[in-house]
Amino acid sequence: MNYNVAGAVTRFVASVLVVILICAVTIMGFAPLNIPGIFDTDGITLGLDLAGGSLIVYEAKTDLTGDELKMNMDSVEALIRSRLDTLGFNEAAISTSGNQVSVEIPSITDPEEAIQKIGATANLQFRDDAGNVLVEGKHVKRAVPQYGAYDSTGVPGYFVVIEFTDEGRELFKIATGKLIDKNISIYLDEDIQSTAVVQEEIDDNAIISGKNFTSDEVKWLASVINAGQLPFALEAVQQDSVGASLGEKSLDTAIVAGIVGLLLVMLFMILIYKVPGIVASISLVAYTALVLITMEITKTNLTLPGIAGVILSIGMAVDANVVIYERIKEELAAGKSIKAAVEAGFDRAFTAIFDSNVTTIISAAALWYFGSGPVKGFGATLFYGVLISMFTALTLTKYFLRLTIKMQITNPALYGYNADKSNKKSILDNFNVLKYRKAMLVLVAVITVLGIGTIAIRGFNVDVDFEGGTEFQISLNKNIEKEDISEIEKIVADTIGDATLISSINPSVTDDTTVVIRTKLISDEQRADVRKNIISAFDLPDDVEHSVRSIGASISENLKRNSIISAVISIVLMLAYVSFRFSFLSSFTSILCLMHDLFIMIVFYSLLQIPVNSNIVAALLTILGFSDNSTIVIFDRIREEMKKRPTASFDDCVNVGVRTSVVRSFNTVFATLITITMIFIFGVASVRNFALPIIIGLVAGLFSSIMLAGPVWALFRSKLGDISLSRLIKNMFGGKKKAKTAK
Repeated sequence: MNYNVAGAVTRFVASVLVVILICAVTIMGFAPLNIPGIFDTDGITLGLDLAGGSLIVYEAKTDLTGDELKMNMDSVEALIRSRLDTLGFNEAAISTSGNQVSVEIPSITDPEEAIQKIGATANLQFRDDAGNVLVEGKHVKRAVPQYGAYDSTGVPGYFVVIEFTDEGRELFKIATGKLIDKNISIYLDEDIQSTAVVQEEIDDNAIISGKNFTSDEVKWLASVINAGQLPFALEAVQQDSVGASLGEKSLDTAIVAGIVGLLLVMLFMILIYKVPGIVASISLVAYTALVLITMEITKTNLTLPGIAGVILSIGMAVDANVVIYERIKEELAAGKSIKAAVEAGFDRAFTAIFDSNVTTIISAAALWYFGSGPVKGFGATLFYGVLISMFTALTLTKYFLRLTIKMQITNPALYGYNADKSNKKSILDNFNVLKYRKAMLVLVAVITVLGIGTIAIRGFNVDVDFEGGTEFQISLNKNIEKEDISEIEKIVADTIGDATLISSINPSVTDDTTVVIRTKLISDEQRADVRKNIISAFDLPDDVEHSVRSIGASISENLKRNSIISAVISIVLMLAYVSFRFSFLSSFTSILCLMHDLFIMIVFYSLLQIPVNSNIVAALLTILGFSDNSTIVIFDRIREEMKKRPTASFDDCVNVGVRTSVVRSFNTVFATLITITMIFIFGVASVRNFALPIIIGLVAGLFSSIMLAGPVWALFRSKLGDISLSRLIKNMFGGKKKAKTAK
């Protein structure tokens, strides 16, 4: 072994050890860089669907807007945080948006009791050391945090100004006159919040100051005081409750699905591409670790859709490697050396990788920005995943392949290229996709008619996310019979006292042991009683797998609006990008293909009665990004053929572009199907409902990108020419006017 080879081997081994070190950091963390480990409490936090617990969304019944609303919502947040700490829910997460505040409480045992305590009216009191109540919350107008000089010394600092009502001002004047040099304490719900020494009798606004007060401290104190005199009521408009056992099972199955899916993808890559497959596997391990580290540093709230986003992005990360490796094999077939083929493969694959990943990033960003809850987490993990996959494919994979060449691993057979097999005729050599255009368009027309008929007949299984109401999912730990449904219907009707409030009671679509009960919006007490009575009637353990979701009309309307906004913005941005990078007709074609793929998914939602909930946004936008990814890779090959052979017909370029992309498309979709199928096989019912539409969408996307995209683009081009968007608009609105003048 010569010096250069030995050096390459050393660097290869050292680089693999670095990847292993990154994996170790992912699991264990690294304190000097403030990187927490996976199991650290300040790292990746588990969503309620993994840890079990409750999500409660309160809505302020108020007409306040702007800064006044924000100030009062800050007070709501302070109030709820104080009560959560008192109740022992120290790990709860609180966030506000507009006039709504969301509270996530992991591992909660009695959500209905917590809802009543958290949402109760705040009790603010000013007391002396003997516990006598001097002033109450009803006597306070507002508390405002300020900075400046607050006493005769003129020294600036942070302080809180309390404005009283007329009655409150009089009471506070009497109290401070009697308590000079003594304490007055502020209590909220029997918990002491602050104590101050009375300096003098106060007959106007009160000032609470302290030498060491910070900006955050005075804001918090003002919020606490304001919480005692909120000008509006809080109404619980949404509740999601997941039993701890169901959350634990979801987490376990998600981890198994991730590990099995990753191993199978690695095995697939090694079998197909040999040495590059090993390199891709190393890159995939590094990629997965980097995604998890990113989530740890950003303290991502990991939910089931979020895990699905991670696992799905693993399959999508394979796409960049597949595009590169297929280009390397083409360069080898052209007679180039391994070194030249690797360099040319990366150069030629870059444009396709960049364009296809940008469209997925657009989709993920829209989902992340406009989504909410678990859908937002899915968009975030997908966004991380795509960016990191580009980095690992274009840098890490290239680095390792260059090292293998320097290690004198240069046999083309070890790079997945078989010269004898390559020289033989294959079915793809004469594949003419345009030959089947009419047949494919007829097939699409038939599918469209059948799909519309299916939707008209079966409708949709609309979840409470979009309709509002209450949904229970309870496992009976046995296959559900018709008699069980009848008994549950009677139990629910007797419990809530009105059978007309029951929307539906059916077994889960993907789990024969779980019953799904949907009703109109019912009270906290009724929800608790329904669950308790079913558990008692079927002799189930208290920790039986269950979940409860209750959503008010305002929440469901927001979800529908955000879903439409995120989808429309994604499509518009992708249309604009593809128009910029290719042409208007190609972007219009890609949108038609996307509509085809999404329509197929929607039809299967109706046909299989898959619940239509907020996760449908994540599923549809996943396919929207993935399908456009596949279409753009083919468009890139068509564009390349047009540049390479300027005298060739466009139809010929389409045939060659599709022909040379078929293997890549199949390999990428197959690798992605591996990961998402593992989610479906190992996942609990809610996860399988999420995975199944994506599987259908992947197959539909494979069909449309190969059989429809190129031929439809060619059809439009033959009718309209290579027309731009501006020219099309001009023809539509200016052409007729010009013709009329000529006449």
